[in-house]
Amino acid sequence: INSTYSGEIAKPGRATNIGRAIGSVAWVVDASDHNSLAPIGCLGELLIDGPIVSRGYLNLPERMAQSFIPPPPCVERILRGVDPDRKLYKTGDLVCYNSDGTLTYFGRKDTQVKLNGQRIELGEIEHHIEKNLPESWLSAVELIVSEGRKSLACFVCADADVSLPDSSHESIILDIDDAFRALSKALERDLSIVVPAYMVPSMWLPIRKMPLTPSGKLDRRSLRLLAQAVPTALMSSYKLASKSGRAPSSEAEKQLASMWAHVLNIDLASIGVEDHFFRLGGDSINAMRLVTLARQSDISLTVASIFQKVTLLDMANSAFPMSKATATAVQPFSLLPNVASMDVLRREVAAFARVDIDAIQDMYPCTATQEGLMALSTRQPGAYVAQLVYRLPDNIDADRFKRACRLVVQAEPTLRTRIVHADDVGSVQVVLADDAPQWSTVSSLSDAEQSRRLIPLHNGGRLTDYNLVDDGSTGVFFVWTIHHALYDGWCLPLILDKIKRCYQEAPLSPAQLSGPSYSNFIRYLAGIDLDQAREFWKSHLSNVSAQHFPRLPSPDYQASASSMMIHKADLIRQSGTEITTATRIRTAWALTVSTYSAADDVVFWETVTGRDAPVPGIEEMVGVTLATVPMRMVLEPSKTVAELLGYVQAQSAAVRTHQHTGIQYIRRINVDTALACGAQNLVSINHESRESTDSFWDEETNEMAGTNFYSYPLMLSCHIGDGELETVVHFDPDVISASQMQRVMDQFALMLESVSSSELMNEKVSDLCILTPNDLQTLQDMNHAKTPLVDRLIHHVIQDRGIIQAQDKLAIHAWDQDLTYAELDSQSTRLACVLVENGVGASSIVPFCMEKSSLVVVSILAILKCSAAFVPLDPAHPDARIRDILTDVNATVVLCSPQYAGRLGNLGAKAVQVSQTIIHDILPCEQPAVSISTNSPAYIIFTSGTTGKPKGTIVGHSAFCTGATAHGLAMGMDESSRVLQFASYTFDASIMEMLTTLIHGGTICVPSDEERMGDLAGAISRMHVNWALLTPSVAQLIQPSLVPELKTLVLGGEAMFSAHISSWA
Repeated sequence: INSTYSGEIAKPGRATNIGRAIGSVAWVVDASDHNSLAPIGCLGELLIDGPIVSRGYLNLPERMAQSFIPPPPCVERILRGVDPDRKLYKTGDLVCYNSDGTLTYFGRKDTQVKLNGQRIELGEIEHHIEKNLPESWLSAVELIVSEGRKSLACFVCADADVSLPDSSHESIILDIDDAFRALSKALERDLSIVVPAYMVPSMWLPIRKMPLTPSGKLDRRSLRLLAQAVPTALMSSYKLASKSGRAPSSEAEKQLASMWAHVLNIDLASIGVEDHFFRLGGDSINAMRLVTLARQSDISLTVASIFQKVTLLDMANSAFPMSKATATAVQPFSLLPNVASMDVLRREVAAFARVDIDAIQDMYPCTATQEGLMALSTRQPGAYVAQLVYRLPDNIDADRFKRACRLVVQAEPTLRTRIVHADDVGSVQVVLADDAPQWSTVSSLSDAEQSRRLIPLHNGGRLTDYNLVDDGSTGVFFVWTIHHALYDGWCLPLILDKIKRCYQEAPLSPAQLSGPSYSNFIRYLAGIDLDQAREFWKSHLSNVSAQHFPRLPSPDYQASASSMMIHKADLIRQSGTEITTATRIRTAWALTVSTYSAADDVVFWETVTGRDAPVPGIEEMVGVTLATVPMRMVLEPSKTVAELLGYVQAQSAAVRTHQHTGIQYIRRINVDTALACGAQNLVSINHESRESTDSFWDEETNEMAGTNFYSYPLMLSCHIGDGELETVVHFDPDVISASQMQRVMDQFALMLESVSSSELMNEKVSDLCILTPNDLQTLQDMNHAKTPLVDRLIHHVIQDRGIIQAQDKLAIHAWDQDLTYAELDSQSTRLACVLVENGVGASSIVPFCMEKSSLVVVSILAILKCSAAFVPLDPAHPDARIRDILTDVNATVVLCSPQYAGRLGNLGAKAVQVSQTIIHDILPCEQPAVSISTNSPAYIIFTSGTTGKPKGTIVGHSAFCTGATAHGLAMGMDESSRVLQFASYTFDASIMEMLTTLIHGGTICVPSDEERMGDLAGAISRMHVNWALLTPSVAQLIQPSLVPELKTLVLGGEAMFSAHISSWA
């Protein structure tokens, strides 16, 4: 079914945009449940609705019921009053609706394969590879069987060399050379950044040309067979298993290398110490086998260590774990790791911080959160530096206010802290004995904003800056610039309250102002059992297969959440339940991410306060205790809402036990944790409203913090209020548009309502409504227009078109003859009379088997004029397949060229031969009377079936006329069109090339089979073709400069990439 059309493919990023439905209505439904519409922006299966939908499959009731379905209730609610007996076609294509009503194509449901228990979408891998291939190169990823094992292989073809099928059995797989190996390793490296390790091909095969099917599509089966035929000894050369780094030298390295070679079935000599176990073809089963072999050789190795230490060198070094000592004393400088000389370290740190050595009061390690924030600031100046702006009371005494600030700084070591990176100890916090605020008074807020980019000015520089802004008219503002490594949302009110108290009350001493020492929290972190934490995170994130949301435009894209919106949702608080409000928020967000990523395995970042750590006085402590952790939720559709909430709450509690492990550490544990740490959205849940009730601190609404504060493409700060959840959303508009962001937040609100409703607690997760009212209204607006029905017979429409054409207007320009519309009508009527004499009439099904020529069009119209339906046969197909089709359609007569008459006669059908001579010898006659309705079958097209038996799709007259009318108008087909007839007759595109052209008054240009296969560009040029429909693979065979008269090129039938657009647009 030709159901969608896009005319804007030359625009950036439009290669996978397939446009809008034409002649039909497009519905996107849940890929696993067609009774649920997918929200706009969510991946789902494409359903086609409307008069162009075929009547179904011939003699395949079970397949018919699977693919042609009654209108689901979700569709009926939108299109009320439309024929309830109609059928919708399930395409098997995975798409999503965009905000502008167009569709983006992601791949096929049937290109999803399973490897080692993991579901893999081949199209996703190909998409990422194609973005990094040289222009005009092609790639295809397939699951192959080699040496009795399944593995992923990537076939790469240079310079878009493709080939139509031929009779040669010569292998098209080339030997791998150094240049291709380097390219493959680069592709492998880039791919490993954006997909899980199990989705990275383990074999990379250069091929001379991409094999195509007779219909011009990529022949995936041929690729699998080619790989299967490669000798075992040669196949190992395609595994990128060339020796990486030096050869194994230590005894442990040599022993492990021998075990690798045995387990992975590769040549021992090809293994180097820097080789990657999983990139050489390893998996979890191989890892278990390796552990067994290691134990037999008295080598200590675990599956967990294999996943963590993936190179031979690291694995050999980790085979004998060593214990680590932990310091516990709580004295100045005692929390630092052992150093050769504390005096040397103090001098080094003092030099970096540009302070006197005696000014250093204490030093202790940074938390994992602080280290991460400082690293981001180093890469992006200004990142995670906040500028807090407060309008002070009108009667403020500026000097007194400054004194209050100085007292608080003296009392709180955190506000006198610098962070220095030293080679020996890494990043450390340096507490100065005195670091009084340095004030400046400026005349505008914009002047104060400049200081944000100067923090820190250097390694160990100041992390705070104090400004008073007095413009002489609007009041006095306190502008406090402070790095997020020094404060979090919990302790900020503590600091502000102390400043207010110092200002309003009698002078307070530092002892009265100081709170619990932040070094107590650092001591707690130093005592964390990292081995226990590592085991937890390995278990929590084991076999993670999350599809991260939102998707970045490219692997190396640097997100900048420069846009902001505030979203409000009703918050229903249930009494008498153990489920917390925070759990409901987490669950609602997990369901939202699941909806938009089309995955039940969800990972998102959550920033937690960390104030539940077992540290005395932590609630009053000034300093950063927050932590960011990967929250992983596996959403089982069969669970009830109540069960899901209980599961999420238990998961959250378990995570909080290990919340201070640190992102950097978690990321390095193994491949699963690294994948989970690729999450692209972050949530924080705050239990207080954003609105301050303190009249002293009048916080200004401003954007002075700048865009660098938010390094994830999507960040949600949820504030729990009285009956309301207010969410401040920061997002990258180049990753997710504002309109789509609004849809996501509406979806979040709907999910929050669902998990908060006591009436839905026993509902299954799969039964929850995921379509928001706004999305429902948008879908109604998109699909409300009915497709005009062309309720006519095909040949009548063509005859009417012929009547108004000029007498010499060509209907067919073919290699064998030219025919005007009048000549075509006359010849097809004569042949129809012969068919009637041979018993053809209403309800008859007449196959034809012919080479490329003008007589095919004559034959098709002749069959239609007999009130029969036609069936294209391919002479290249084996007798068994043709016999199956003849049996399926109960054919008694077959139209054929003289050369195929004997063959078809032997297959049990009466062969009626067609040639120019035979037609010319037929006496003129009257066109047979019509005895069918417009819903009667016009043709049956057979394609390969998953069971091995061809399946025939029945298309009626009115369905084709409706679609052809809409398609031709959308694609610029008119009386001036000279349309190439290229497609095989068993490919439905050929019907469009012939009959749609005639319906719109154009001319069909038919090259010979020899021209079609050997000189396509020459045939297009000689025949003055200006309109062609080709698959992207075939289009790459043609140099645009050789076909200057080709004005319209329609690409379809398979995925299109940017290389195809750049060649032609």
